[in-house]
Amino acid sequence: MTRQRTEPVTATELTDDQLASRVYRRAGCAGSRLDPDEWFPISPDVAKARHQAARAIAVCVACPVRAFCLEYSLRHAYDIGAYGVWGGLVEHERRSLRRKWLTGTSVTELI
Repeated sequence: MTRQRTEPVTATELTDDQLASRVYRRAGCAGSRLDPDEWFPISPDVAKARHQAARAIAVCVACPVRAFCLEYSLRHAYDIGAYGVWGGLVEHERRSLRRKWLTGTSVTELI
């Protein structure tokens, strides 16, 4: 008999395919009715970008896979994770957090 795991899975334990699957199946943004442009702030200034993307960020705050989304974006920082809002954070915020993440800090400690 195989014993079932009872503790929750962390984002770091998942492969890229597993992360993508969770994010794309469960993400709050997938069912939101926001204009796609609201997910892509244009200002390089963090405060202004957060203001521009405030409605998108609000969706992320309540999202059940926020940490998985952020992990996925940090793993793919130079392609899909380079733009827009991921895990409730704008591009510059993720870039700053990525340095800590690369040293082994878990995503849940970053958000």
